[in-house]
Amino acid sequence: MRFEIVTLFPELIDAFAAVGLIARGIEGGVLSIEACNPRQFATDKHGSVDDAPFGGGSGMVMMPEPLALTMEALDTHAQSEGGAPGRRILLTPAGKPFVQADAVRLSQLPGLMLICGRYEGIDDRVTDLCDEQLSLGDFVLKRLLRRSDAKIRAELGRAMRFFSLVILPMLLAAALIEAFVTTAIIGV
Repeated sequence: MRFEIVTLFPELIDAFAAVGLIARGIEGGVLSIEACNPRQFATDKHGSVDDAPFGGGSGMVMMPEPLALTMEALDTHAQSEGGAPGRRILLTPAGKPFVQADAVRLSQLPGLMLICGRYEGIDDRVTDLCDEQLSLGDFVLKRLLRRSDAKIRAELGRAMRFFSLVILPMLLAAALIEAFVTTAIIGV
């Protein structure tokens, strides 16, 4: 199966693909992953991919032109290698929640193109270029973080106490031992 991922952060995908089961799948030829940055297809010298929303509104959205050009380039690349273009899936909170039945259905396809958003979202004109929209489901990370703020702070506090009470003394001891041995050998 071929995965094409349109993202502003391809290095994150590359790191993910380099370890564990995913890496073994790639090495075994079971799957391939190609991450493509829309900045490569930006039309200005700055590589801009965001702009004010078409029709007004607050915030910035990803522009349709670089995304469309990226998707077309990935389709052309797939066809040049004898494959069919991947099913275009826009990953967005507004999409249908992803469930196991989707995993089964999509696993039957030869390729998927996953389009990842950024900023306040993606220009609505891009949705017309996609076959479907999927979401991970209903949750809000900020609320999760707020709810667990006290727990996170407590964990960080324990980690810092462990670091200051255990790790720092060991590092200091190692540094002193190294300094002692170096001085003894060199005679300084």
